Amino acid sequence: MDQLWGTLTILAGAGFLALLVHAVRSNRIPDRWMSWLTVGCAVLWILLLVTEWPFEAMTEYWRDHSIIAGTVSSVLLVAVGFLVYERSEQRKQDEMQLGLSGAGAGGIVDHMVDVEVALGLLSVGKAPNEVTPHWEGWDAPGKPLKWLRNGRQEILAWNAPGDVVDPRRVPVDPDQDWERWASGLVDQALRRVIAAMRDWSPLIGSSKKGMHALLALSGIRRDLMAIYDLLDGDPTEKSKVKAWRKVADVRARVRVLAHYFEKWSGAPRLRPEVLKDGKPLTTMAGAPRLSYGRIDRELGDELTRRARKMGFEVAERPSAWRRLVRA
Repeated sequence: MDQLWGTLTILAGAGFLALLVHAVRSNRIPDRWMSWLTVGCAVLWILLLVTEWPFEAMTEYWRDHSIIAGTVSSVLLVAVGFLVYERSEQRKQDEMQLGLSGAGAGGIVDHMVDVEVALGLLSVGKAPNEVTPHWEGWDAPGKPLKWLRNGRQEILAWNAPGDVVDPRRVPVDPDQDWERWASGLVDQALRRVIAAMRDWSPLIGSSKKGMHALLALSGIRRDLMAIYDLLDGDPTEKSKVKAWRKVADVRARVRVLAHYFEKWSGAPRLRPEVLKDGKPLTTMAGAPRLSYGRIDRELGDELTRRARKMGFEVAERPSAWRRLVRA
C-alpha cells in the first residue's frame, strides 16, 4: 500500500511539474511569482537534505523509499536550475519585446499629433482651407490627414509666427455652430488612428504593455466613431453637447499618449510638435477626467502619472472587486 501511495504521489507530482513547466515556458507566470517559486524550491531542497523534511515521522519513510527521496531531491534541484534559467531568459525576452514596442510607439506619435490637430480644427470652427496655412484640397480622396504635412513644422512649432495658430491650443467650445465639413474631418482622424494600429501593431504589439497600448488606441477609435455618429447628418443640440464632450476627452487622451509614446521610444527630448502640458484643455470649464478603460495596471499607472504631470485629472481605477463584479 505504501508503494502504491508513493507511486501515485510521484505521478501527481510529475503531472503538476509538467503543468508548471508549460506555464513557465508560455510566460503565464508573473516575474514576482517566478522569484518566489524559485526560492521555495531551493528552500525545500535544502530542508530535504539537511533535516529530512518535513517532519521526523517521515525519516523512516525516506529511508525505506530511497528512490522516491532521490527523485524528489533531483526534481527540486532541477526545478531551481530551470526556474533560474527561465527567469533570466524571460527578462531578456521582455527587454527585447519592450525595445521593439518602443520603436513602434515612436512611429505612432505623428499619428496622435495629427489626430489632435484635426480635432482642434473642429474647435477653431473653420474648415482647413480657411485657416493658415490654407490646406486646399484637404477633403480630396487619398490618405487621411496627408494634407497636414504641408506647413506642419510651421503650425506645430512653439513659436509659430504671425497669424499661425496651433489648433491644439484652441479650447473646446460646446456652443460652437456645427458645420457639415467637420464630419469629414472626424472621419479622417478615425482612419488615421486605424492606420496607426495597422502599420505599427506588429512592433508595438510584441510586448504585453504594447498590446494594452493598442487597446487604448482601440478606445480612441471607438470614441471617434461615436463622435462621427453624433454629428453626422442633422445633429440635435443634445447630440452636439455629447459630441463636444467626447472631442475634449479624446483630445486629452491623444495628447497624453503622444507624450508617453515619445518618451517610451527612447527620444532624449521631446520634438516641438509634442506638447508638454494639457492647456487649454485642463483650464476650460468641464475639463475631461481621463480614463483608458481596461488596460494593464502598469501601463495605466504610467499614463496616470504622465497625465497628472501635464495637469489633467484622471478618473480613479475601479477596485479589483468591482472589476470582478462587472465581469
